[in-house]
Amino acid sequence: CEGLARRGAEIDLGVRISESYRAHIRAPDARLRLHELPLRGDGDLYSLARLIGYARKADLILASKERGFLLGGLAGKITAVPVVLRHGVVRELRDKLSDRLRYGILPSGFIVNAAEIRDVWHRQPWMRDKTIHVMYNGVDAPGPLKSETRKRLRWELGVGPDTLLLMGVGRLAADKRWNWFIDATADLSDRGHDITSVVFGKGRMQEVFEARIAERGVEGRFRLLGFRPDVEDWVGAADILVHPSELEGLPNVVLEAMGRAVPAVSTRAGGISEIITSGDQALLCDVDDYEGFVEGIERLVRDPSLRERLGAAGLRYVREHHGWEAMVDLVEPILTDLLEGKDGTDA
Repeated sequence: CEGLARRGAEIDLGVRISESYRAHIRAPDARLRLHELPLRGDGDLYSLARLIGYARKADLILASKERGFLLGGLAGKITAVPVVLRHGVVRELRDKLSDRLRYGILPSGFIVNAAEIRDVWHRQPWMRDKTIHVMYNGVDAPGPLKSETRKRLRWELGVGPDTLLLMGVGRLAADKRWNWFIDATADLSDRGHDITSVVFGKGRMQEVFEARIAERGVEGRFRLLGFRPDVEDWVGAADILVHPSELEGLPNVVLEAMGRAVPAVSTRAGGISEIITSGDQALLCDVDDYEGFVEGIERLVRDPSLRERLGAAGLRYVREHHGWEAMVDLVEPILTDLLEGKDGTDA
């Protein structure tokens, strides 16, 4: 939205501003106006009324969170304004009225961040004639942290210069599968590797993961550090980014690590294997391959030259293909076609 505003678009952004969202809000632009909405669910009539008011002055509605799909779609139908859904997690659509409304009836167009999402949605007969554009995520790519900043952050975590810092970022939820990361830390520590592992994020399964940490006896090596608004800087302090998720669209944190020249080990969940070749920009394993996951981490733990090579290659790749201006170049013609009523083709 900031990129489109810089190119002259007038944007009213109705959002449920969370703690993490506030951390990403940059300097305001007169053409980009933020409006905080509760977006409490499908029955939130207050948010619906506010959205209708904004939509009456709009040319296009872009709904980017599932909790806003129905409300945004209804506001679009009531005001005859086209609605585009922006979605970023692979999920099967159910043959129920709620999903038919959200995805099949109300929207005019779709943008997803992985071809796998498009392919899964097209399995539903009532979605097969829909044009679904694939547009991968954009991220900042500032490069490695300054040496003094990196040392300070590692010092705050109690990580010495000879210890490798492994990091994960994400919700404390079952699909993020931090139990794999905990088990990998225990297994690699048993093999004599000097590592410290941390996860930034919060969620309902904190006690479950804390119990797993105690069960595997890695209380001194594995910590859950909660939510941090400046997590992108902390990622830059890591030696290895670890992402064991089994359900994704395109994981931003892997791209953000690459943008900090930090090598990553990730499962092939969602769209990451659509853009990354294992061994070229990161190390990937199959979603159900725990041994391959541990092997990937151990390769990086053992080989500093491999860490350096993948970090540099990842940074080059992200800067070339996932910068914000490149993303605006991709989304602008899609939105223009939708405004002009063109069907377009799958991208």
